[in-house]
Amino acid sequence: MAYKVFKTSHGWAGAATEGDSVVEVALPGRSRRDAFSKVKGCTCHGDILLKRIVRDLRLYFNGGNPDFSVYNLKFEAPRFRTRVWSQARRIPYGRTETYSSLARAAGSPGAARAVGSAMAANPFPIIVPCHRVVAADGIGGFSAGGPLKRRLLELERGT
Repeated sequence: MAYKVFKTSHGWAGAATEGDSVVEVALPGRSRRDAFSKVKGCTCHGDILLKRIVRDLRLYFNGGNPDFSVYNLKFEAPRFRTRVWSQARRIPYGRTETYSSLARAAGSPGAARAVGSAMAANPFPIIVPCHRVVAADGIGGFSAGGPLKRRLLELERGT
């Protein structure tokens, strides 16, 4: 497994790859140590895929819109979460979807709370854009906190 902790305009982030798949993304935090602790179980540095994902994440945090659909993701989760994460990847840049509409799209109408749990457990933030999933009456939760979720949504809107 390869990993890298790197500086972005939003703080320290991390990414890990294995073979031809991304296995983890750590959202930006305040310190290098925070990002390092989120990229679990990684033991070595550097490979071509890792360099590409780091480049694209930096581009994203600088306001760009890289094509994250080109990355294979190594899903190690129950089938429901895998379906939800796969469906969430289809939410376009700059758009949002509610937890309940994502539940319907993933084939489980009425499972909005379970979608929220799946988003909270998302090991691929940004690539699986959990920040684009919002509550019907507001922004909703986010594993890295509401302020970062708002900043990411604003970044995508160009505001």
